[in-house]
Amino acid sequence: MFQACHEAGIDFYGIDPLFAKKVDIRFKDRMLARAMGSRGQFSHTPQGRSKAISAYADALPFADQSVDQILTSFLLFVWIKDEAALTKILREFLRVLKPGGVAKLYPLPEWRLMHFKSLELIEVFEQFTIRQAFVHGGLDFRVTPAMLTEMSK
Repeated sequence: MFQACHEAGIDFYGIDPLFAKKVDIRFKDRMLARAMGSRGQFSHTPQGRSKAISAYADALPFADQSVDQILTSFLLFVWIKDEAALTKILREFLRVLKPGGVAKLYPLPEWRLMHFKSLELIEVFEQFTIRQAFVHGGLDFRVTPAMLTEMSK
């Protein structure tokens, strides 16, 4: 992703606390990536790798209102169930997103069926305009059919 965005001139940052660790690309990883359609070169230091930042989603290293778009994949609501942690993360999204900025969450269950106990979390959600659409890849098996949620500030 870093190399592809660098080559396309896209100002992309990847945030993951695991970026602090050395990436070990094994034979199995390369073969799986190839099977999933990757055609890129494998490198421990690809162009654009400097934009891989070791951080947590609730403490993003960006200035207030400086980010156009946030993309999450299998982060919120899949790995993180704690409503206090979700509240903290979504507040951080609100802080860094520019007015009109969008957080895209994928996958996410159907929005109308989700129920939250935390009033703080509900209040944070109310600060977003939320749209949801079903995404599928057609014949492209790399795209898991699921709901894409767009939360606009």
